[in-house]
Amino acid sequence: MKFSCNQQILSKALNTVSKAVSSRTTIPILKGILLEASSDGNLKLAASDLDLSIEKTVAVNVLEEGSIVVSAKLFIDIIRKLPNEEVEVEESEGSVTIRCLASEFTIVGQPADEFPNIGEIKEETGIRIDKEILKEMIRRTSYAASIEEAKGIIVGVLLEMDEEGMTMVALDGFRMAVTRESMENAQKMKIIIAARILNEVNRVF
Repeated sequence: MKFSCNQQILSKALNTVSKAVSSRTTIPILKGILLEASSDGNLKLAASDLDLSIEKTVAVNVLEEGSIVVSAKLFIDIIRKLPNEEVEVEESEGSVTIRCLASEFTIVGQPADEFPNIGEIKEETGIRIDKEILKEMIRRTSYAASIEEAKGIIVGVLLEMDEEGMTMVALDGFRMAVTRESMENAQKMKIIIAARILNEVNRVF
């Protein structure tokens, strides 16, 4: 694998996916970020803690296809401290070399096939919601969800859609927050999503 791109573009993409990197795991691969360069000129970056997964694709100059998992902390720290210039990243025999102007760094990577499969979102199974409406609904409800994992399902926020709109409900046994927004062409759906994950979604967007 070998690609090059602007430092700021790469740093911004890394900042987005890093929110899904696990900080308390004993599984080494979950402390990394997947880099996958393809022949169409795109670089896919992905991270997952098995509960939350984030994937970001950016256009880069792909010189050689390939994929590898790099330490999130090391790679992000290196890229962040580089100047706003062209950065070249090359993988060879399990090691990743980062070059920018007169600087060169080499770190050890991990095989991409050990990274968890985070699946692919199919258009027909997803829903489209205005970003600002979703962010506001999360803000109005997520604070009321329990932060105690032992309380089970109430650490999540109920998201329910019908033909007229979407309702979100959160509670912790002492308080409850409810919000509803009207939507056109809404699909019937009922799901509970962890408040922690919804808050991360708010930060990403």
